[in-house]
Amino acid sequence: MRLEAVQKLLAQLEAKKHEALDEDETLTESEIALGRLVLPLFRDREDLERQVSALAEKAEALQMAVDHIPVPVLVLDASGALLILNRAARTLVGGPALPELLHREARRLVTAAIHRERTVEVPLAKGRKRLRLVPGQLPLGSGESVPRLLYALPEGEAVPIPEEPLIARFGFTPREAGVTALVAQGLTNKEIAARLEIGAETVRSHLDVAFGKSGAKNRAELVTLAVAAVFGM
Repeated sequence: MRLEAVQKLLAQLEAKKHEALDEDETLTESEIALGRLVLPLFRDREDLERQVSALAEKAEALQMAVDHIPVPVLVLDASGALLILNRAARTLVGGPALPELLHREARRLVTAAIHRERTVEVPLAKGRKRLRLVPGQLPLGSGESVPRLLYALPEGEAVPIPEEPLIARFGFTPREAGVTALVAQGLTNKEIAARLEIGAETVRSHLDVAFGKSGAKNRAELVTLAVAAVFGM
């Protein structure tokens, strides 16, 4: 068959990919045989296009969500590959790419599956800066395929968490909201106790109640839920 005839036949078959070929009396037996070979490929391509479109929509929605957070946010996959930087993170590092040292430390924190923060000194466009990498969690469920979120906070800065949205969203008492806000700043229980002039056991008690009211399973989830409540992620 000439190329033009093949192209015409393929276009005709693609238009019929959801119809029964055997019922089309305009096709010869050889054309029907070819159709049985190529139609699964057309359907696979259609499924792939739908999946890519859905992923693109999710990526766009996620980018819009994290861009609302006024502190630098890194989103990585389970292997530590960078997926998204929010607007504050792009401003911090001077573009869409992470410095190698920062990416390496972020990858290590993500793949280690721990909830403790890490401090790293990295070279940036405006000079070297110490950053606190604080694990968070995206509100996308759980599992290996769910992206990981990290806050990259210049040392001395904190995730700004006012108490009022936490009280309204989760029914926290002012003290529970205050403890949660300090957890979001990266303070340990001992440091929170000293800041609030209460016992460390009291801090743990407030956190246990905050976990129960918010549904958070750990400090990383609690920080993320608090940020979401404040910034509408």
